[in-house]
Amino acid sequence: MQALGIICEYNPFHLGHAYHIATAREMSGCDAVVCAMSGSVVQRGEIALTDKWTRARHALQNGADLVVELPSYYVLQSADVFAHGGVSILQSLGVQYLSFGSETGDLPYLESLAAHMQNESEGFRATLTTALAQGLGYPAAYARALAETDETFATPPGANDLLGAAYLGALHGLGGTMTPIVVRRRGATHDQSGAQDGFASASEIRARIYDGKPVEELVPWQENISARDASLLDSHILAFFRNTSPEHLARVPGMEQGLENRLICAARESGTAAQFLEKAVTRRYTASRVRRAVLCALLDIRCAMEPDGIRVLGFTPTGVKLLHEAKKTCPLPLVVKMADFTPSQNGMMAVDIRATDLAALCDRQVERRCAGADYTTSPVRVGF
Repeated sequence: MQALGIICEYNPFHLGHAYHIATAREMSGCDAVVCAMSGSVVQRGEIALTDKWTRARHALQNGADLVVELPSYYVLQSADVFAHGGVSILQSLGVQYLSFGSETGDLPYLESLAAHMQNESEGFRATLTTALAQGLGYPAAYARALAETDETFATPPGANDLLGAAYLGALHGLGGTMTPIVVRRRGATHDQSGAQDGFASASEIRARIYDGKPVEELVPWQENISARDASLLDSHILAFFRNTSPEHLARVPGMEQGLENRLICAARESGTAAQFLEKAVTRRYTASRVRRAVLCALLDIRCAMEPDGIRVLGFTPTGVKLLHEAKKTCPLPLVVKMADFTPSQNGMMAVDIRATDLAALCDRQVERRCAGADYTTSPVRVGF
């Protein structure tokens, strides 16, 4: 069975994602589509809009055949670690193709970008440092540094180009044999407001959902989802950082020297998580980086944790066939029922369980805030 893999967040799943799955499937001629999807937290350093099983169901109803969880350990780190985690999981499942969206849709360009990212010159790094010091976000600063130091990138890469190049770098670094399939993005760009040609960014759709505005024309599902309210964690976040030590925080991934003290001080001087974030963020420590570090600390993520299993979130009948094939060669246990699996003490699966329980506290419905959903929720079944 020929399978195509997609590393994703689907926060939430929208028409652009459905277009990507359909286009990549057609381009590759594959028999199945596997999605390695972020679970309860996302790479922006935020709690996902809704639970991972709802998002998995939306994917399965719109072209995916198997959805597995991308461990929070990978999700809450830099793009290269995020990419490494996603590629390694898909590779473990025996996937033959790797597909991702890109602003340019130009594979040779992205291959050049990936090579550049693996061998950055001193001049590039100096230009990047200057751009970051001027207050630019990392993608914009990276694009400026590229354009100023290498004429190959006179057309600056977009955020998805950079992530796509990270996927290619991970693919090469792991010695993988997956064939890359690049799909050019349509409609609104990453984080762009409004919609273009019927396609809106996930950030635009989230904003509309939080504001109570309709999104039916931008998503392929028609239901009232329970959007989480991350402000319900405010007291928990402030209490945690007021009562922790710099030494404890120092073992957290991404906690560069000095950030741990800044977070503790910010928590003592703030009354809300928004104020806490505002005080912690600097030109050196971007908002997304601080948010990721905060969640890593809350979830007790430590450096050099090991994958101990692959969590199955949902499948179609074709996905079941793919799972049976993957079990023959996959180096990690395929976890369909958590009650039958014992996470290791230093493994990533325990972190994902903690992430699910933390995210549950953000549910607007009090009765849904209890812990243990990973043990009581069955994988999503679509098409049976």
